[in-house]
Amino acid sequence: MNVIVDTVIDEQEWLDEILDILHDCPVLFVHVTCPLDEMKRREKERGDRLVGLAKEQISLLCPLDNTYDISVDTYKNTHDECADRIMIMLNGSE
Repeated sequence: MNVIVDTVIDEQEWLDEILDILHDCPVLFVHVTCPLDEMKRREKERGDRLVGLAKEQISLLCPLDNTYDISVDTYKNTHDECADRIMIMLNGSE
């Protein structure tokens, strides 16, 4: 199964539980980020987000204990460039 989970892991206990459950599965943790001002702009533009949620969650987006295998910045890079970096990582070339 190929699954993408879009979430914020904000507690070490939850991360430990996820790692325990998925211990036999190949998992790639991807940190997706952009500047807060850009998050706010996108949040407002989308219209389906609670305005202010980006600012509230920004402190939660910091990696816990080097959780992430790769980090991509969707402000500095296009979506295709970010996807390419992730695919390279999945293929073991990064």
